[in-house]
Formats: sequence, C-alpha cells, structure tokens
Amino acid sequence: MTRLAWRTYLGLVVIASVVAAMTPDAARARQFGVAVGIGTVIVVAFGAYWHRLERSISWHVGRRDSWACFAMGLSLLVMGDAFRTSWGPLVGFAAYPFLMTGIALLVRGRSPGVTLDSVVVACIGGVAVAFSAWALWVGPLVHNHQMSWPDGLAVVLLPMGDVALLILSSRLKHLSETYPPSHGLVTVAVAGLLAVHGTVLARVANGSVLTFQALDPLLVFAFGMWGVAALHPSMRTLFEPVVNAPARLHAGHVALMGCAALLGPVLMVAGRTHPVDLTTIALGSAILSGLVVAHLVRLVQERAHVEHAAQHDELTGLPRGELFHARLAVSLAHAQQRQGHLCVMFIDLDRFKKINDSLGHAAGNQLLQLVAKRLRRCIREDDTVARNGGDEFTVLLPHLGDPADAEVVAEKILQAFVEPFALGKKKVFSSPSVGVALYPRDGSDPETLLKNADAAMYRAKEKGRNNYKLYTPELNATAHEALDLESDLHLAMERNELVLNYQPRVDLRTGRIVGVEALVRWHHPKLGLLGPDRFIPVAEETGLIVPLGEWVMETACQQAVQWWETGYPAMQVAVNLSARQFQHGPVSDMVASVLRRTGLKPELLELEITESLALQGGDRALAMLHDLKNIGVQCSIDDFGVGYSNFSYLGTLPIDTIKIDKSFMDNLRGGVGGTAVVIGLVALAHSLEMKVVAEGVETIDQLNFLKANSCDQMQGFLFSQPISPEQMESLLMLELVAPGPGRLGDDEADFGPAYDADYGRGVRRAGDRGEVAEAVG
Repeated sequence: MTRLAWRTYLGLVVIASVVAAMTPDAARARQFGVAVGIGTVIVVAFGAYWHRLERSISWHVGRRDSWACFAMGLSLLVMGDAFRTSWGPLVGFAAYPFLMTGIALLVRGRSPGVTLDSVVVACIGGVAVAFSAWALWVGPLVHNHQMSWPDGLAVVLLPMGDVALLILSSRLKHLSETYPPSHGLVTVAVAGLLAVHGTVLARVANGSVLTFQALDPLLVFAFGMWGVAALHPSMRTLFEPVVNAPARLHAGHVALMGCAALLGPVLMVAGRTHPVDLTTIALGSAILSGLVVAHLVRLVQERAHVEHAAQHDELTGLPRGELFHARLAVSLAHAQQRQGHLCVMFIDLDRFKKINDSLGHAAGNQLLQLVAKRLRRCIREDDTVARNGGDEFTVLLPHLGDPADAEVVAEKILQAFVEPFALGKKKVFSSPSVGVALYPRDGSDPETLLKNADAAMYRAKEKGRNNYKLYTPELNATAHEALDLESDLHLAMERNELVLNYQPRVDLRTGRIVGVEALVRWHHPKLGLLGPDRFIPVAEETGLIVPLGEWVMETACQQAVQWWETGYPAMQVAVNLSARQFQHGPVSDMVASVLRRTGLKPELLELEITESLALQGGDRALAMLHDLKNIGVQCSIDDFGVGYSNFSYLGTLPIDTIKIDKSFMDNLRGGVGGTAVVIGLVALAHSLEMKVVAEGVETIDQLNFLKANSCDQMQGFLFSQPISPEQMESLLMLELVAPGPGRLGDDEADFGPAYDADYGRGVRRAGDRGEVAEAVG
C-alpha cells in the first residue's frame, strides 16, 4: 500500500512539473504549483498519521510533531506562492521557522546532543548568504529605489532560509551510516526551493526583473517532494539513537566559520568596486561574529560535558573509580611530602539486591542517588566520595590530622543511614558496611589501600553489617585462606576428603534413637578436620553447594539403607537444604533421583530448611515443598523461631516437624521468660499437628523441662555430639543389646561428658554405665 502510494504520488508530481513547464500561460502554471502545494500539505498530514506509532519514540523517523511543523510551513509557502503580491514572498518566508523546527526535531531524535550545534551552523550559513547578497546587490538597489523593500527582503531572506534548511538537513545524513530515504527526499525538496530562490537572486543581481514564472515547474517539483517523503515507507522505520561523540571541529565547520569571520573585511575590499553600506557591513559582521562565538562556546561546553560525564557517574554525579584513583595518587604524593596521614574507606550497601529485586531497578537507582547525597554531607569539601560501581562507594580523606578522625567520619556515615530513605510513597531502611584503611599504616600505594579497605569492609559484613572495621594484617591472611579453601574445595569430593558425621535424635518418651542428622566434615590435608562453618559459606558463594548438597544427601541415604540392612531399626535421616539448591533447579527431581539410586524409603528422609527460605522463596519454593511432600519426603523447619516473629505461615506450608533453635534452650536458664517462649512454641506446633525437636540440649534441667512440657524429641551434647558412622553403629548396637525404657528414661540420672578429643567426638553416658563410653571410645 505505502510503496504504491509514494510511487504514484511521485509520478503525479513529475507529470505536474512537466505540464507546468509546457504551459505558456503563467497564471495556469502558477495554479499547477498551488494545486500541488495544497495536495502536498494534505499528503504530509496523511503520511504522518498513516506512519504513526502507538507509543511515541523520540528517534522514530516519522515523528508526528516534525511533520506537523512541515505541514504548517508548507501551507505558508503555498500561500506565498498563491498570492504573488509584493508581500507574498514574505508570507512564504514565515514558513521557514516551522520547516527548520521540523528538521531540528528529526536531528534531535537521531542525536539529541548535536541539535543546537546544527541549528547554529545552519544559521551561520544562511546569514552569510543573506549578508553577502544584501551588501553587494540587493541593498544598493533598495537604497536607489530600484527595488521595493518587500521585494528586496524576499530576494535575500528566501535563499537564506533555503541554505539554512539545506545545511540542517544535510546534518541528518552525517549523523550515522543509516540514512532513511525519507530524509533524503526532504533534502531534495529543500534543494529544489534553493534552486528556485537562488535563480531569482541571480537574476536580480544581473538587473533582471523579479519573477517566479519561469521557475514554476521547479517549484511544483520541490513542493511535491515533501509529499513523496511523507508517503515513503521509511517514515515508519525505527533507528537507534546515535551515541553522542565528543564535540570537535570538523573541516567544514572550520571553513564555514573562517569564511563568516572574514566576510566583513572581504566585503569592505569589494566595496572599492561596488558601493556598499558600512552600516550593513557592521551589522552583518556583528551578527556573524555572535553566531560564530556562540558555536565555539557551545563546542567548549559540550567538550567539558563529555569529559565530566567520562569521569563522573551518570546516575549519582559522583566521580568514577578512575578519577578517584587519580585523586588518591595525588593525595598520597602530598601526604608523603608532608609526612601526614590520609584515609580510604570502602562502603557497600547491605542487602541492596533485595531492595532492587523487590521494588525494581528504578527504586534501586533512586536509593543510590539518595545515598550519594547523604555521603556528600558526611565529608568536607576537600574530601572525595566516589561510586565504585553497583552499590559500592569509596571515600578519600586526604587531610587527616589524627588517624582517630577516620573513625569519627565512619561513625558519621553510619549515623547518616539511621533515618529511612523515601522512595516514592515507601520508606526503606538501608545500612552500610564500611572498611577503613589508613596511610601509611595500611599501605603506601592506591592499589594496596583500596584492597585493604575492601578487606576491612568484608570483615564488617561478617560481623553483622551496619558497622565499620579498621584494617588489620590478619584480614589479608583470612582472605588468602578463603581463596585457598575455595581452590581446595573443588578437589575435596574427588579426593574423598569429605565425610559425614551423624548426630542422634532421641525420643523423649522412650529415650531411644529415632533418627539422625547428617552433618558434613572436611578432612583437609593441611588444616585437619574442618567443621561446616569453615567451608559451607565458601561453597554457597561459589555454587559448589549444589553438587556438595547432593553428595551429602546420597551418602546419608546410603548409610541409612546400610544400617537398616544390617539389622538396626529403621530411622529417619535428616539433611539440610541450601537456598542455593532451591535456586538452581527443581529440588524434587534431585531428591527423587537420590531415592531411586539408594533405595531408601521416602518417609525415612527428612529435609531441613530455614524459615527465610520457606517464606522468601515465594510461590516457587512453596511449589517445590509440595512436590517433595507428594514424593513422601518429610520436611522440617530448622532453627525455628529465630527468623520471623509471625508464625502464622506454618499453617500454609507442608511442614511435618519444627526444630526449636538452641538459643531458646540457652534461655531456659534465664527464668520464666525463656520457659514461657519454649512452652508456647511447643503448643503452637502441636496445635498444627507437627512434631517438635529441641536442638542444643546440654543439661539435665533442660531435658526434664522438655519432657515435662511434652516435647517430642531432642538432640544435643547431653546425649551425643555428631559422631562417625562407626560410632553411630555402636550406639545402635547398644540399644539392641540393652532393651528397656532407654538411657534417658531415668530423670535422676547424672549425665557426664565422655569426649574423644583426638577426633572431636563423644557421647554422654547416663549414670555409671561405663559400657557406653567403652563401646564408642
């Protein structure tokens, strides 16, 4: 449709131009021009509507505001051509502001940063043409009354507008290699107008009579090309905006501004042979000089803006890392000369990703801007705060009188985050972790100071966040150890360095073992036996927790099957699940695969998850828990009560067991408050038909309290630490050969420790039953 329309209209324009050229009657030829002009205005409006987008895009070729300006300008041009009185050309000249605005909008859509420069250059070219024409030819004719003022202005202003339009439209072509044909057709239309008005100016310069009659065919063609451009299919094309390059003087700019600056003196020289008006030369030179200066000032401003943008963060306006590094290097040189001190701080926002993910990136960006403002208020004018990327900031205190002043500033930064941040209608609390490194104590070059401040910041995060830490040499040793652990952990499973220990779970009514919790240990070739707190965080960060977790589950299930096949009673084996495992993929598929490979009954496997994972995982985590329930696997909440104060979520989750955290057992020593909390937790779980397991039971008083308040099971050092499979088998054997109410059946029994320090294991024996220690030790 559009391809046929623009080709058809192009054919009609060519036919009209030929007919106008062959028509001897000047009035009829003018009528052809007016008719084509009116038709073009209608076609431009139709094309802009036909090629519109549902949502306005600034770089869309067929921007409706641009073509609306074209339609208005063309209407005035047609009116000026229709009424060829002495004021008709001036009416046509009123169209040029609209036409120039339309092309300027197209330039702005393609490359916003060059719009003003392009308009100024176009004005320089147009004014230079008008100035020269008036000074050499038209001005003397008007002063000698050989031409009226309206005709003289028309002869000068119309070519001036055409030259400005041509320069501006040619700017579109040089913005990028991708050049829409509709823009080229606009340039052809402007060139046609320039040919008409330039010919008239040339005839006036030669003393001929001012007339448009012989140029009507070319005028018809120029009008028609606007309509062809409006109908062209490229009007609907989308082009990516051009990235603004640093402002610089092109050869064409230099030539144009050089000619404009020298035009006044050249006309003065020409005045020796042609009479010139000194007032005209002075006025024209002043206008051209002002435009040239404006263009140069604009170039300088643009260059400064680009350089500032290259060194400063676009979002916050803070210096980037490169500028911060340069300032730090200079400050270090000054500090060395005066033997002074300086401070570098590394700041990271705590849990920024959670805010970004829950509220959106727009809210995250707004938070970063507000943080930047508060950090600026915490430092002096000579200090520097920079954005290092993401949610990381760095601070430079180059003039530090006393190293203790660094801690004062760090405290000030922490206090600046006490008040919430207003993100729209929401108020969000955010806190920083701050690492502090001092010169010369903690380093003498930028890289070392930044690295040590970063290490101190990570220590601040490890110590609970929302605090600051000064760098100490031990931090680097810890960082190197973590890196070494990460490297060794990749090979630990291949070398069979990982082992599982099992901590028994005891039924409080019978005192007998009903289950175990599998806990991983690492026989490091250099560091010895490592607990999970040493290497599980590393596995979480690196993603190794996924294969490690599957290995733990499969090994524990195999061990449970082996005990059952040996003849021991069937008992549940509990395995901890990591949030990273939930994020990696369907946990239910992995669990079902492990159960198939090992042959363990699903009801004998219990998966322990944390409260935060159960609640923050959203619908995806809830669906996975239901999938596990459908398989037949038991699920429990580990460390219950420490994550959230609202326990109403329990009724919505497919949970079988809750494990009361060890901290509540410790609080039992604190009196009524601690006991009331545990009683409430047990009652809540039983009301939801869930079992209750108390973790960290270490004293007889705790045991008696739990039994008195109907707690179902316990695990803790009172009965046994995590022990090896062989030790666990000894305990199971003991229960087989010593039937009865169990070793926890006697409330008055005196439990004492029996540890094997060489392996870090042990059991607690009841009364004077030394055979327990002998069987395990």
